[in-house]
Amino acid sequence: LMVGWISPSGGADGYVVQYSPGGGSQLVEGGGIGNTVLNELSLGLEYQIRMFAYRDLPSELSEIITVLFDVPGPVTSLSVETHSSSSILVYWQHPGPSYFIVEYYRVTYNGLCDDISSVLVENNQQEVLLIELVPGLEYSISVEGVNNIGSGEPVTITGRPYEEAPIGYPESVVVSGINSSSVFVKWGDVDCTESNGEITGYAVQFFSMEDTPFSEGSVV
Repeated sequence: LMVGWISPSGGADGYVVQYSPGGGSQLVEGGGIGNTVLNELSLGLEYQIRMFAYRDLPSELSEIITVLFDVPGPVTSLSVETHSSSSILVYWQHPGPSYFIVEYYRVTYNGLCDDISSVLVENNQQEVLLIELVPGLEYSISVEGVNNIGSGEPVTITGRPYEEAPIGYPESVVVSGINSSSVFVKWGDVDCTESNGEITGYAVQFFSMEDTPFSEGSVV
């Protein structure tokens, strides 16, 4: 921490800088010097700094209060709770130790086939509801504290909304004959934004153009 000052009008032979907590002091010799650096201080602590100029007798004390800043530490106790098929509740605790300054939190999330999104949360709140998510899709969720120095180390967790019935269809269905009584059917996956969860099987139904309705088919 650099401490600066303006020399008294009457001049000085040197200065004494005192600071607490820690009960440290530093002697600065030479009346023309207007600053000094205090080393080995603790991040985030509030320091009271007192100093006086000396010549023959000490001058009146000058006093200031300052705080050493750094980016916030990582949040603690990060958890998620499935709220619905399209939302996840995320909650956390303030970075420890408690003296870390946080101006706001940034929550970033994305799924396997979903774009990266982020939301900003005020520093007096420690939870957020992520909405408009894809049902059943696993999301990677990161939370980081931010202040005017920068962003802290993000903490990451995964969460998944409840599943729903698929709304999409298998892609690229291809049918080819094998013999006079058999055909081979091939298809691609359902788009992950429409699968609404893990696909555990497919129901294949078929019928003769001369018959109705569909046969019961089979599950693969």
